Order: sequence, then C-alpha cells, then structure tokens
Amino acid sequence: MGSSDINSGDVSSIGKMCIVQAIGDRTGVDFQVYENHRSQMESALAAQKMVSDGVDLALLPVRSDEASAAIKILENAKIPYLTSATSDSVISSSKDGLSIFPRNSDQAETMANYYFEHFNGRPLSVIVDEGSLYSKQLSDQFIGNIHLHDSTLPINEYRIVGDSLPQLPNMSGRVVFAAIYNPKIALLFRRVREDGNVTILGTDSVGAHREFLRIVGTAADNNGSKIIFLKNWNNQATGPYAKDFKTLVDQSCARRLKEADFGTAFSYDIASLAAEWALSDRSVPPLQAFRQSQRTSIFDGQPFVFSDLGYRKAGYVFYEYSKGDHAIELP
Repeated sequence: MGSSDINSGDVSSIGKMCIVQAIGDRTGVDFQVYENHRSQMESALAAQKMVSDGVDLALLPVRSDEASAAIKILENAKIPYLTSATSDSVISSSKDGLSIFPRNSDQAETMANYYFEHFNGRPLSVIVDEGSLYSKQLSDQFIGNIHLHDSTLPINEYRIVGDSLPQLPNMSGRVVFAAIYNPKIALLFRRVREDGNVTILGTDSVGAHREFLRIVGTAADNNGSKIIFLKNWNNQATGPYAKDFKTLVDQSCARRLKEADFGTAFSYDIASLAAEWALSDRSVPPLQAFRQSQRTSIFDGQPFVFSDLGYRKAGYVFYEYSKGDHAIELP
C-alpha cells in the first residue's frame, strides 16, 4: 500500500509518517511512503510512482488540493484510495475512493447556520484564497448557504492572490469567513486584530494549531478579536481504540513528536482501516471492506459510516480562540 504526504521537515508530516510506520511495524503490513512536499505537483508525481510500483491501495492523508492532483492519476489506473480530503470535488465516484471526513458542503452549511444563530445582523465578509480549490469551493458554498437564508444580505469579498493578503479596510465589528490554511489564516488574524472586535469564522483547516500560535503569539488580549472554528474532534481520542492510539504515539513517536495532533490522529484511522483489510483474506475489495468494517474512529468512537457520495457521516465540535496558547471548546 502507498501513503502520500511525507515531508521530513514538516511537523505535521512527521506525525503522519511516524504513526503509519508504527502500524506497519506492528502488523507487518508493507506501507510504502511517498513524499509530496505538500504540493499538488509532487502529489501527482507521488501518485505516478504508486501506479508504477503497483500498489493495491493508496492512502492520501493530505489536503484537498493535493489529493485531487493524485486522485486523477489513481482513478485512471483503477487504484482505490482512502483519504482525509474534504472538498466535494475530490471524490468523483465512491466506487473509486472514500474519505474518512464529511465533505466541505456539510461544513459550509454548518458555518452559515452558526452565523445566523450567533451573529445575525453583523456585517459579513468572506476572504478567499485564489490559489486553493478548497478555499474557493468552500467559500462559494458558504455564500450560497447564507443567501438561502437571506438573499439580500450584503457580503464583501476579498481575494488572496499568491502569498500576500489583500488590502483590507478597517474590519472592526465585522464577521469574516475565511477557509484558508496556515500560515495565511494566522497572518490574517494578526492583521485584523489591529482593528479590534473582529470575529473570524473558519472551518477545520483554520484551528489554532502550533504554527498558528507561533505566528500570532500568545497574547493575553487580542483586542477583542477571535476565531471560531469547527473541528471533527475535541483533541481527545475516544472509543475502543483510544488507548491503542495513545500507546503507539507514546512508544513509537515520542522522540519525534511532542504531542499527537490532528494529522497524526486521522493518519491512525486511515492506516488502521487499511491494515485491517490488508490482513484479511482480501476476498472483499478494500472500499467495500471499509464500508462493512465494524472498526470505530478515534475521533468520536463511532463506526465509519460513509454516504453514497463517499464521505463519512459525522458531527462537528466548535472551538474559540481569543487569547493565550489554546482554544476552548464551545458548548
């Protein structure tokens, strides 16, 4: 089996690589690791190498943009895949691959509902990263869901081109939807907190991760500005496999990883599902086996139930970051 998204200099990738290798060492399953350097081009090259190596199953614990580049090649080669990507367009057919997370449109609808429940009446802006399929797709879906509620609500849109943030007016008092990755989300937060009283709404890509905190600092006060974002879990492994996950991290990854992060957790779920199939008699194709599996996710302790479109059915947890060195779970 092939696993893509390893970059030896990247903290998130180190965690992913460590947990996949630990599961491989314990089970004897041969996980071949392919570097993609967090880029679309390198993801496509990694997929081509998987094809030439004749892997049985491709594991893609990567961002949606990277996964899309790889999946085009894998589908042509009839190689099934399991991914963490969430863009609606990533999976063209659930006969080709599955995602262990809900799709973006579910997140967009959830965030639009949250705006009307908590911030209705406050001026709304949307910031889009033009270089990211994930950002463009999710922003369009968010705006569409907003207009389903109120077709007359004005929305100011600003676009990131390249690595530079757009010129922004004073954003004080506004709610800003921003489905963008670090480091850009951190740079955006650092910028808008100068205006004060700005609330950024974001998806699970936004969270107050270590990279985010390194850039924004750990101030006791951010001028009344905050980020509210949804996540697929509350940073606590749960269910019957939680202890196994913690043991693997402590025994196999402690030297390379200070703590298990989001990427380490979903890589555990992906690699564990793959290993379960690899150790079976393989009389059932992998994607069918994943749908039939009784294994539960460490994110919520619930079984992997996939929709007809190929994405997992699951709920969300809301978090808020306003100061200090961590986010708090919202009720």
